[in-house]
Formats: sequence, structure tokens, C-alpha cells
Amino acid sequence: RVVPFYNFAVVFKVLMNIVTTLSIMAWFWVNLIGLSLPLTKIQSTAHTYFNGLLFFVFQDDPSKLMGPFWEAGLYASMAIYAIILTLYIAPDKRKPITIPIMLIGILLTASTAGYTLLLMVFIMWVSKKHRGRGSVFAVAFLMAILSLVVIYYDEIVIWLSQTLPDVFGKMLGVSYSRSTRLNGPIVDLIMFVQEPSLGVGMGEYLRQWPLIAVQFDVESRTSTITYFLANYGVLSIAFLLLVIRASFGNAELSLNEKVCLLAILLSILSKEPHYFNLVTLTLLCYLASSDKRFRLAGMSAVKDNGELISRVG
Repeated sequence: RVVPFYNFAVVFKVLMNIVTTLSIMAWFWVNLIGLSLPLTKIQSTAHTYFNGLLFFVFQDDPSKLMGPFWEAGLYASMAIYAIILTLYIAPDKRKPITIPIMLIGILLTASTAGYTLLLMVFIMWVSKKHRGRGSVFAVAFLMAILSLVVIYYDEIVIWLSQTLPDVFGKMLGVSYSRSTRLNGPIVDLIMFVQEPSLGVGMGEYLRQWPLIAVQFDVESRTSTITYFLANYGVLSIAFLLLVIRASFGNAELSLNEKVCLLAILLSILSKEPHYFNLVTLTLLCYLASSDKRFRLAGMSAVKDNGELISRVG
């Protein structure tokens, strides 16, 4: 049985609201009240977490909210999905709670990538509210600002930490490894060059990756796109086509919104390993599905032959 996109969106939103609310409560409990959590600890290869079943707390840096995921940036990506689904697929029917909860969650992640994605969603929302020539210039202006923030992020953090050390000083100590962010994809591309047609394969990839990564001071895998290139070669172009189809296959979206959606998806897939992430792959398939209808906020759902479709109400 095919589950309608709307149903998937509603269930995902509910789950994200639950885990985010619990994570926010745990964050305040640890960081503001100053009490320890009566939870068991689990040890990964490099870090220790407090296990709350539906949320984790990073022992070395509990100030970074991460939900039920292993790092804050991945939680931020899931929260961004929830915001987009709320804006376009399944708006809150009674009280608008999803977006405020996700905003608080993302702000508490202290994730640069999360903040950047949030700005991109804001640009997409501006395009949705103000369609026309004026929005083109507005989106171009905001995209230019966003690009400058990404390019000069380290310099901005240093300036902020010097100007307001009490507020931004910690950002210098907990910022994600610059070498990992910049060189992570290079490690994958080196293996892609070895076997560009079919890739090196998953077994060979796992063998070679740590040997090459140490040469570039890379701590972990970051890019889903280059991972597919290294493992499957040019065949992974099919995955990129899926992402493009998911972004541009919705007739109800303006061109600006489609470009913003593509930028958001590519940013998420370039900063984290999502190759085994069922939520991301399912969302991409729904967005790329030829028989789905992209449900804009303010549209009414109707039934047609048992399938959920939507139309302007």
C-alpha cells in the first residue's frame, strides 16, 4: 500500500516535535539548571553520550542540542525537513507549533550548517510569499549574503569572539574541524579517480578511506554525493538526477523556490553522510514522484479514487 506524502509528512512532524521538545527540556535541565541527567551512557568510537532513548546529550559539550542523532548538524537537517514539510505539505491545522519548536531546536544546536540552512529556508519562504520580479532580486541579494557568510565564516567567528567574548567565545573552541569540512570530499574524489566508471566498491572504500583521510587530517565522512561517486562511479549520477527531479519536479513552486530547494538539498547532502538515511531517501523519492501533488499551505486536501491529492481552495 502506498502511503500518501501528506501522511508521511504528518507522522514525521509529530515525531520531530516529540523528540525536539524532550531534547529542549534536557538542554535546559543540564545547561541552565545545572543538574546532571540520570541516564545511562553509551560510548561511540570517539565520543560519549547520555542516552535518553528519544534524545542524546553529548557529554563533552552538552550545550549542543542533537535530538536522537549522533551530532547536532544532522538534527538540524531533520528539523529543516520538518519546517519545509510544514510550509508546503502539511501545515499545522490548529496551533502553529512545529516551526517555533524547530526554530528553538536549531538555535540550540550551535550548528553553523543549521543556521545556514535556516537562512536558506527563510529565503525560500520569502520567495513563496512574494512571487514576482521583486522576489528575484531579493533572493539574489539574500543568496549573496549567505555565500559571503559561508566563505568568510571563520573570519566572522574570530571577529565576533573578539568583540563579544562572553557570547561568542565558545564558538572558537567547538567549531567543526575546518580540514574535515574542506578536505572530506577530496578523500572521496581521490578514490573516484581510481575507478571513475564503476567506483571502488563499498569494501574497498572502507579499506582505503582511513588511509587517505589521515593524510588530509579528515576526521569523518561528510559528503553523501562524493561518497556515491567513490563507491559507484559515474553511475551515481542517477542519485544527482533524483535530487534535481525532487527540486524541479513541482509545478506549483516558483523558479526561486525550486532553486532554493535544490540548494538546501545539496547543502544537506554535501555536509553529512545520508547514504543510509531512510528519512532523506524517502523524502527525495516522495518529492520526485511523478504522481504526487506538492501541497502548498492554504490548499485544501480532497480525495480522488482513494488517493490524497490537493487543489487550491
